[in-house]
Amino acid sequence: MTDEDWDLRFVEACQTLPTIGYYLDLLYTPDEELRKDTAEALIQDGTIGRLEGILQSEKEGGAEDAEGKDRTAGLVA
Repeated sequence: MTDEDWDLRFVEACQTLPTIGYYLDLLYTPDEELRKDTAEALIQDGTIGRLEGILQSEKEGGAEDAEGKDRTAGLVA
């Protein structure tokens, strides 16, 4: 399999797994204040809103916006 055979969405998903795991760890920590601060930060930076939009778009048939751009790209910094 060559590099060209990999779907870029899959590659990006693999690259963001450590970051997503980190945020999940923070959201499941016993420290209530840390969970609250993490959730507020994800809401304020728009991550939660982008996730909601992607999930809604998937229900409707795809993860592309009105201009055909992949809405999942750059989801997690």
